[in-house]
Amino acid sequence: MYLFYYENKKTSVRTRLSHGAKEYSDDLLAQMAKQVKLDRSQFDDFIDCPLTENGYVQHLIAKGHIRLPSS
Repeated sequence: MYLFYYENKKTSVRTRLSHGAKEYSDDLLAQMAKQVKLDRSQFDDFIDCPLTENGYVQHLIAKGHIRLPSS
């Protein structure tokens, strides 16, 4: 299980990987993308690294999945 933490707080963003799988199907990758709040194209960028951590955090904030910390 992979959990996403933002500002040292656990968020609802999470997914699970099977260590026994050598290859993941398109359906499974689409499900994982949904779990981490990305569309499939964004998820491919996330895996290949063009989507940075900062870019991912900004996406989650813009979509309302996480909030900026209060000052």
